[in-house]
Amino acid sequence: MGKLIDLAEVRRARRRHAAEQKRQALTRAVELIEINLELAQVQMAQARGPRRLELIGRAQKLKEVLAYARGML
Repeated sequence: MGKLIDLAEVRRARRRHAAEQKRQALTRAVELIEINLELAQVQMAQARGPRRLELIGRAQKLKEVLAYARGML
């Protein structure tokens, strides 16, 4: 006789898998934002005038996105 499939268990497993994939994607996104923020800080140290102001704004936006993403993790 064949094995009975518990559909509720299959759904739970799919949800767990999807949640883990989302978490991994978000973790990778946070890592990329941190790398981008580090690069902006290096460029900011070397920049002058309007370029420096642009980089300061970019760094601030990245910090805000990073804080939001960390909160979701």
